[in-house]
Amino acid sequence: KENIETLNQIDNLNIYIKLHPFSGNREKEFLNLEKELKNSDSCTVIDKMQTVNESISESNIFICDISAVVSECLAGNAPIFIYIPVDKEIKISQSKMPYEYYCYTFSTSEELLEKLQLLLDGDDYLYDKREEAMEYILNTKDTLSFTFKSKLLEIEGN
Repeated sequence: KENIETLNQIDNLNIYIKLHPFSGNREKEFLNLEKELKNSDSCTVIDKMQTVNESISESNIFICDISAVVSECLAGNAPIFIYIPVDKEIKISQSKMPYEYYCYTFSTSEELLEKLQLLLDGDDYLYDKREEAMEYILNTKDTLSFTFKSKLLEIEGN
């Protein structure tokens, strides 16, 4: 909620929130968060059971936690901000392309606001890195040329 209040400081910013389907299961303090957000005028809440794909094409900036949704947002070809808490140990699988390489990371609302303001002022300094990550993680070239399907057909033909 603190991050939403921080984002509301920026004029003409429409905030859409989609919580993880299991929000509140582990940390009970978040159990009613969706309901609380729906009752506020600060944002629009997307049903947490709706798929990300249904709303991703209408977004131009993503703010995520550390989860598989980052790859889905990467396909949306827009800046990604990832919350990385400093007070918890988060186990992240090792990758040749870590989040910090192509995503704007933040741990505090102030850091989010500062990095978001830079972006809104035209400084998307991770643009080229995001393009590289899309190719590495999503492999758009092979996807568009149906390489996977071709390889499966080759195997099937043998």
